[in-house]
Amino acid sequence: MRTLKFYGFSNAPSSCEYGIGEIGDKVAILFYQKELAGTSITNMIEHLTIHILAEDLPGTSPENVRVFEHYNPELNPIYEWAEVRFSESGKIDEGKSILKKLVELVFPSGTPPKYYVDSPEWLKVSEQNVALLSNIN
Repeated sequence: MRTLKFYGFSNAPSSCEYGIGEIGDKVAILFYQKELAGTSITNMIEHLTIHILAEDLPGTSPENVRVFEHYNPELNPIYEWAEVRFSESGKIDEGKSILKKLVELVFPSGTPPKYYVDSPEWLKVSEQNVALLSNIN
């Protein structure tokens, strides 16, 4: 697992751990909240997911990714494991003119598209998937 530092609500320094693996035929992003200092992963899940897509998985569409949250049981969470599904996602329009978009279509820059996710829904994780996710480092 790697550490991800971010600024949460009211610019509070916050952090979590995350790992990337596979679950079925999709990429799995697992966010782990070991200790709660600052803003939780649940409250920043869209921002954290967008960051990992851009930095660690450039060009990977959110449709090919499953996102999970895992809370340290010592934090006494409402749920220890949850899958996060986003009902909205897509490519970020970086404000390029039509001419620039046409030029990139003909002469690709090699820069992968950036994506957004929004409108999360939290779902229960099966015991089978918990076992698979527990192996992600």
